[in-house]
Amino acid sequence: MTPTLTVRPIDPVADADAIHRWVTEDRGSFWMMSEYTLEEVREVYTWLDEQPTHTASFVLADGAPAAIVQTYRVDAEVEPISQLIDHRPGDLGIHFFVAGGDTHREGWTASLVAAGARHVLADRSIRRLVLDPDVDNTAAIDLAERFGAVRGPIVDLGHKTAQVLLLDAASLR
Repeated sequence: MTPTLTVRPIDPVADADAIHRWVTEDRGSFWMMSEYTLEEVREVYTWLDEQPTHTASFVLADGAPAAIVQTYRVDAEVEPISQLIDHRPGDLGIHFFVAGGDTHREGWTASLVAAGARHVLADRSIRRLVLDPDVDNTAAIDLAERFGAVRGPIVDLGHKTAQVLLLDAASLR
């Protein structure tokens, strides 16, 4: 039976335990929080929750958290990537983290990413998604390309070297 996928905002306090478990697993290395304490994870998500330019949400499978989708306005002055790419009005940066566990099956990650992207793209002002996975995260790069993203430049973001991928929002609506 296919689970029902929904999206809800992350509650920085109530959801910190689950996020901390996910990001400190070996598979969470690209999220760059593997050494964070529970309190540090809570602080990060509290900060994100307070920013008018950022969002953090869970993709839920039958009501249970299964993935994180985070967004940021590419044109925000606090985002260095806006200085490194030819950004356009309507660009939205997006990050995905899929939880581990026994829920994985063929197409599971793509289903969760699609649900998160459709939720974000309900905002019709978004014209293009900007992804910036680590250059070594070939799984994320491959998945983005399967969705139709095209490679942009490789950029140094200070904390990582990223492969920029650009995805026309109209292709997902």
